[in-house]
Order: sequence, then structure tokens, then C-alpha cells
Amino acid sequence: MPTFEVHGPFRVPTYNGKAAKIVDSEKLATFWQESGNLGACRGCYVFAIRASKGIRPHYVGRATKTFKQEVFFFLRTSWKNTNAVLQT
Repeated sequence: MPTFEVHGPFRVPTYNGKAAKIVDSEKLATFWQESGNLGACRGCYVFAIRASKGIRPHYVGRATKTFKQEVFFFLRTSWKNTNAVLQT
């Protein structure tokens, strides 16, 4: 039976777009370096939005290859105050 470890939250690198914050793809290499070896792991991940009453889950995914290959693939839209929590 698989075991899971919770890591994070990690602040996703963003920049201010016209209407919202957008994931800064140029800073993702630094993001993966700072997160240790999690980029090479597989598992579940949660993207959450920080709101006035706490943090609200926005997207839950499962990386069947590696986090580095899959986590930011769907992020082609704008995000506001996004944090990622990775589970391996």
C-alpha cells in the first residue's frame, strides 16, 4: 500500500497581468530547485487560492509521470494568489 507525505505549501512564482496574477514560467526552474527533489516525484497535488478567510482549494491533480512534467501543464490561465501543496 502506498504511503503519502505532505510537502508545502509552496508559493507559485507569478507576475501581475492586466486582470490577475499569471504564473511566471521563467522562474519555474528556480521553483523546482527550491522544492528539492519533488520535481522528480509522482503523486497528488493541490492548487489553492488564498482568500480573506483562509485558503480555498481550486484544483486537485495527480501526476502519473513526475510533478515537474505535469503540475504546471494545465496552468495556461491566470491565477490570483496561488499556492501549491504537493503530496508524494
